[in-house]
Amino acid sequence: MTKKFLKSLLKRNKVIFQLLSTIIYWYLKIVYATAKCHFIWPDNYSKEQFLSERKVIFAMWHNRLAFGPQIFCGQKNTLALVSSHADGKIISSVINKFGFGIIEGSTNRNPVGALKNIIQKLSSGANIVITPDGPRGPIYKVNSNITNIAKKYNAKLIPISCETTNFFLLKSWDRLIMPLPFSNIKVIIGKPLQLLDMQEQNDSNLQQILMELGKLT
Repeated sequence: MTKKFLKSLLKRNKVIFQLLSTIIYWYLKIVYATAKCHFIWPDNYSKEQFLSERKVIFAMWHNRLAFGPQIFCGQKNTLALVSSHADGKIISSVINKFGFGIIEGSTNRNPVGALKNIIQKLSSGANIVITPDGPRGPIYKVNSNITNIAKKYNAKLIPISCETTNFFLLKSWDRLIMPLPFSNIKVIIGKPLQLLDMQEQNDSNLQQILMELGKLT
């Protein structure tokens, strides 16, 4: 009841909506400013290559979203695919405040419109960040067309995971990880996924790699 009331309130009251997204934005700014962030790169890959990537789909689990602005800081022309539901609106507002673009939609809401935007942005050289288990789960299960899109439109698909020493979990379907100030954050960049002609196998491979990068079972 409380969660439904909060969502209804956010939809009806733009002031509260903006206040909440601003509080989250500044909280994350403090976290990023005080945390130590360490990247682990795959062999023969560097930060310079990461920052200069074009036409790449980055895949990370939905509960790692709070790390996104820190991970992609300095990377130009990178957008995030975010659902248009109430929670997604808050996420979009926070991401926008960090200066990143948004593609609105998901596999459940406005899939055709979202796909058209993804194709257009990839064709222009932009990068897209997608959470393959979003926007509603189940957690750690690939339930989108991310591998099919990457294969069909010849886009590189790079899995990413991350972890932090200090955090708290939100009571959401994905148990969203919120890092605390002065944490040690580790970001693990995976190798580009070798895409086959079978989407089911590609989805399984992506899921397995993301689990391994995050040391999840």
